[in-house]
Amino acid sequence: KGWGHGIKTTCVTRLDAFVSPEGKMYYHRCSVEEVIGRKLGPDDNLASAKNWARQQVLEGKDWRGKPAKFDPDARLFACLSQGEKEKLVEPGAFHVAVISARRGSGIV
Repeated sequence: KGWGHGIKTTCVTRLDAFVSPEGKMYYHRCSVEEVIGRKLGPDDNLASAKNWARQQVLEGKDWRGKPAKFDPDARLFACLSQGEKEKLVEPGAFHVAVISARRGSGIV
């Protein structure tokens, strides 16, 4: 209970990653069994991990059970130079349109 499951994306092949409640990462089932002190059984599967993750998200918690904090704009703006920041426009200046090639026979 409390473990997360993911996939290592920096590996050429698909490698499952298991994240402990303390935030440590393990890549092999035998390592996880050694840490928890027992063999994993049929109830210790990906479906139960997904259910746990879904419950954490619904409760607004991160993988360690703490309240989730989301501030994606701050990370983006930290990467921008001063010149780039000066060229930013207000959010209201953006207009979004969806164009479908199937129904693109005329202007609506």
